[in-house]
Amino acid sequence: MHMIVWTVMMMMLMMMMIVLFSSSGGYNINSHS
Repeated sequence: MHMIVWTVMMMMLMMMMIVLFSSSGGYNINSHS
C-alpha cells in the first residue's frame, strides 16, 4: 500500500514540475515575443 502512495506522490510532483516549467517557459517567451 505504501508503494501506491509513494507512486501517487511522485506522479503529483512530476505533474507540478511540468506545469511550472511549461508555464514559466512558454508564457514568458510568448509574452516577450
